[in-house]
Amino acid sequence: MMPKPFFTAKGLEFFRKRITEKPIAVRDNLQDEADKEQIRAHIISPSNEWARLVIEALPAYEVIQDNRVQSGFGQLKQYSWVRLYLSEFGDEGIYFRLGVDGKGSKLTYNIDYRWGAKNPLLYEETQRIDSALKQSGITDQSIYPESLLQYDWSRLVDETVSFIKQYEPLYRRLHTLLNAHMVATKKAKEDAHAAFAAKFPNPNIILYGPPGTGKTHHTLELAYELLMGEPPASYALAQELFQQELGKRVEFVTFHQSFGYEDFVQGIKPEVNDKDQLVFKPKNGIFYEIARRARDEFNQQEQPDRPGRLPFDIVFDRLVQPLEVNGEEVVVKMKTDKYTFQLIALTDTYLRFRRHENKTESNLKLDTLRSLYEGTIGYKQGGLQLYYQYVVNRLKELADEIKREEYSAHLQVGTGEVAPPRNYVLIIDEINRANISKVFGELITLLEKDKRLGGDNPLSVTLPSGEAKFNVPANLYLIGTMNTADKSIALLDIALRRRFEFQALYPIYAQADGTPFQHATAFRQLNINISEQKSRDFQIGHAYFMDRPDKPAEPLADILNKKVIPLLYEYFLNDAKKVKAVFKDTGLEVQEDQATGLLRCSPVV
Repeated sequence: MMPKPFFTAKGLEFFRKRITEKPIAVRDNLQDEADKEQIRAHIISPSNEWARLVIEALPAYEVIQDNRVQSGFGQLKQYSWVRLYLSEFGDEGIYFRLGVDGKGSKLTYNIDYRWGAKNPLLYEETQRIDSALKQSGITDQSIYPESLLQYDWSRLVDETVSFIKQYEPLYRRLHTLLNAHMVATKKAKEDAHAAFAAKFPNPNIILYGPPGTGKTHHTLELAYELLMGEPPASYALAQELFQQELGKRVEFVTFHQSFGYEDFVQGIKPEVNDKDQLVFKPKNGIFYEIARRARDEFNQQEQPDRPGRLPFDIVFDRLVQPLEVNGEEVVVKMKTDKYTFQLIALTDTYLRFRRHENKTESNLKLDTLRSLYEGTIGYKQGGLQLYYQYVVNRLKELADEIKREEYSAHLQVGTGEVAPPRNYVLIIDEINRANISKVFGELITLLEKDKRLGGDNPLSVTLPSGEAKFNVPANLYLIGTMNTADKSIALLDIALRRRFEFQALYPIYAQADGTPFQHATAFRQLNINISEQKSRDFQIGHAYFMDRPDKPAEPLADILNKKVIPLLYEYFLNDAKKVKAVFKDTGLEVQEDQATGLLRCSPVV
């Protein structure tokens, strides 16, 4: 015998109360627990019972229930959806949906789809689906709570079953339509991934060549392609993306002789505190930070159902949201509800808490919380370790909740598969100007493709700070530049050299469309002479001779006198005869300046 009303009078009263209130952020108190039980009893349970009774009448269907009492933003829910789908199709693309719509204050059942609206490859098809649904008049079959008090369950279930039977042919057609394009999308992505892997077999790249060959310029275009999966349509687009992602998915650093491990990975830096005292604090370097961000995303995407592996920043922001947004203290439970402590303030380096029993206050270091959460350090005995433990436990609970709530957000639109982690790029300009062994330290081993997280033979190391299990993820790319003319510094050692792929950038004499640069003939002959007297590593790059469209053309004599000839004097150790010799057969006249004694090029008409 079926139960009579969907909503009891008490349930309807609670539902009306919930939908007229603003969504409430969840806090650890008894009122929230009571509200959660009410949501389960009066919103979630009836929706699940509705679906159960429908599939009793439709045995070819299966159901996916949503039993969460919190939304993806940590708020108490005002809705409950259940998805029904044919077993032969699976829970992809199209499905029937029924449940409680808190925003609309009603029950609804309709046909909906999970993916496609945001996928350009499926846009046309999903527009057709929307059109078909609207023409069918089934985008929103609604029953308002007041009517439900007169409804019995038999009528509600009968109408729902009749609706599904009536529109099952449409459901099948739409599923076939979407599925065909999901397969095509998956194939296109597989082909693009294979092409990308073939083009970038090594995640470590060094662009090398003489000065002025566009190495630093090319790093931005290369970074764009690594981040977006395709070359930029223009250099301006590469510059724009670089600025947008700098400090996020892109970092840029220039090596120099005093650059060391402490700047690159981890070290201790002096700092003046708020009492004007000089203190020394641990400081993470640029490589450490971008490796951490890339690793967080790699773990999140490659293992989306693994508890506690969401990035620390995402979970910590959820924990302290009431504190930062509303100034509300966050209660953290200990062994039982009777024992708690409150998070009361947040700075850039500390999380301050108040003990419940004696009201005393202390600070928890954010870096320590992060390391404990990520499992790179262990707990110690005594001190504040008990409080660290309970905060980290709460963070892991929140991570599990977010995982359950947002797992589908990590699914590749149009395929139902987990999206691959995005790439990250660290650009190292003048990579050979620093002591490479000193800068990279033990990380040299981890740079190899197969030794990275996600590789065939992943390795991790313990950093000098004591942080264990540090590794380099597969989605972090390194792009270095190396000036081959600078022989005053050490070249890369063999250990690092074999871990990088080298791409040569030498002078070119024409635009991409084949149009020769102005004075290309003289420019080419100049480089031929330099190569004969020195080597090809000392040629003059084309950047010296290229005009910028946004600036007036620089006279050739000025380019030679202000940029090229001073460089040649350095190449040939101030030997004027050798400098003059490289201008042989170039058609350029070079004479000694009586005032300075230096060679100068006469103006070129």
